[in-house]
Amino acid sequence: MEKEVKGHPKYEAPKVITYHEDDILEELGPAQACTSPCPAP
Repeated sequence: MEKEVKGHPKYEAPKVITYHEDDILEELGPAQACTSPCPAP
């Protein structure tokens, strides 16, 4: 029973992406951690 209401776009379900440990590291890239203050590059 979907009906489109004037002025509202059609609902689209969010995309769910599942990552494995290696995939998420590749996607995010290396993390940097340092104590304050961090050295300038």
